[in-house]
Amino acid sequence: MRRTGFVALATMAAITFSALPSAAESARTGDGLPAGREAVPEVAEPAPAWGPDPAWEPDPAWEPGTAEPGVTEPGSTEPGSTEPGVTEPGSTEPTVDSAPEPGPLPEPVPERFRIRERRLMFGAVGQYREEILDRERELGQPLEAVRVFKRWDEPVFNEHQVWARDTGHTIFVSVKSRRKDGSDIRWRDIADARPGSELHADIVRQAQELRDFGAVVYFTFNHEPEAKGSRAMGEGADFVDAWRKIVDVHWAHGVRLARYVWTVTPVAFDRTDHTSAELFYPGDDYVDHIAADAYNFYNCSNPEGKWLGFAEVVEGHRRFGLRHPDKGLMLLEWGSVEDPAQPGRRAAWLADAARTLLSPGYEQYRAVLAWDARNLDEEWACDFDYASTADALAAWRAMGNHAAFGAGEPCEIGDCVRLTDFFAPSRQAVRSRPARRGRRRAR
Repeated sequence: MRRTGFVALATMAAITFSALPSAAESARTGDGLPAGREAVPEVAEPAPAWGPDPAWEPDPAWEPGTAEPGVTEPGSTEPGSTEPGVTEPGSTEPTVDSAPEPGPLPEPVPERFRIRERRLMFGAVGQYREEILDRERELGQPLEAVRVFKRWDEPVFNEHQVWARDTGHTIFVSVKSRRKDGSDIRWRDIADARPGSELHADIVRQAQELRDFGAVVYFTFNHEPEAKGSRAMGEGADFVDAWRKIVDVHWAHGVRLARYVWTVTPVAFDRTDHTSAELFYPGDDYVDHIAADAYNFYNCSNPEGKWLGFAEVVEGHRRFGLRHPDKGLMLLEWGSVEDPAQPGRRAAWLADAARTLLSPGYEQYRAVLAWDARNLDEEWACDFDYASTADALAAWRAMGNHAAFGAGEPCEIGDCVRLTDFFAPSRQAVRSRPARRGRRRAR
C-alpha cells in the first residue's frame, strides 16, 4: 500500500524536535492502482526536449573502454530543433494485454552474485498522471521513481508532479537550459547572473519550488550537456560554473531535500576531446549522484552500428564511479532497440541488465529509470519501447517486480534525512541524503 510522501519543513524547530505525520493512506482500487483516475487538466505549455541525443551514438570503430576517435555527428534530426510531442491522456499506447504475467527473471541470479541488503529504485518516464498510470499497468505494480523534463522558464512542478508526490512517487526532474519558445540560454549567462537579473530570479524561483515541495527531489540541470543538443549553450567550464551557481543559490534559499544528479551520455566517459565527461563534472562538493543515459542503439540510425551488451554500454560510467566512491550511480534513461534479424534479443538484453546490476562491481548503482521513446518524432526516434514486444515487456516487468529493484523510498538507497542537512555551516559540508517521509510499500 502506498503512503503519501510529504516532509514538512515549516520551521527549523519542527525538524529538530518532531516530524509531522504522513498523510492518510491513499485509497486503492481492486487492481492495485491509486483510486480517482479522473483526468487532470493538461499543461498547455510546449513539451520539453528529452531522450537520447543522436549525436552520442558510438562511432562504429569505437570499442568500449577505449577513447572514442572524435565525435560522430549523425545526420538525423536533432531533438533540440524539432521538439518531441507529449503523449496526452487518452492517446493510443502499445497494448500489453497479450504480455505474460510478471514472473522471475528469465535466468535467476546465481546466489554468489546476489548483493544482499541492497535495493535499487526502479522507475520510468512519467511526465503526466496518465502516463504514470499506464506504465504502472504495464509493470503490474506501482512505480517508485518517475522522470520528468522541464524547460528553464516553466514551473519545476505542476499538478501532475503534485499528484505523483501525493501518491508516493519519487520525482526525478531535469531542467533544460532552454526556454519554452525553443531559444537556448547560454550557461555563462546563468553562471554570471547577478541578483536582480531575470536569470537569477529564475534560479531563485526554482529554489523556492524545490524548498516548498516538501519531498525529496532528484534534480538535474541540463542532462547530457556534452551532447549535440546542448552545443550552443557553451563549453564544459561554462556548464560547471552554471551548475555550481544554481546549487549555491538553491542552498542559500533553503533547499535541503533536493539531491543533485549530474547526467551525461556513457560515451562521454571515454572521450578525450571537448566533449569529455571530465570537462563537464562540477566536482564532488556539488554532486550527489552520477548518472548516465545508457542505450544500445545497434544499427538504429547507423547501419554499421554494433550490438553492445548492457555491461559494455555502462562500463565507462561504472569506472568513472569507482573514482568517486562516495557517489551513487544511476541510469536516468536506458534501453535497447530490437535486433530485426534476431527477435527476442532485446528481451535477453533487458534480462542481462538486471543480472549485471546485481553482480559484483556494480554496488554503486542506486536507481534505474527506463525511457521508452513514445513521445518522440518518428522521423528520428529509435524504438526503445520495452512494451513494443511481449517478450521485452515480460523481461522489463520481471526486473521491476524483482525484490532487488524494490527500493520503496529514497532512504532505501542511502538518502536519509539527518540534522546535518539543515544545520551544516555550508553546503559543501558533509551532507546526508534525505528521504521522503512515509512507510515503505510492501512489494
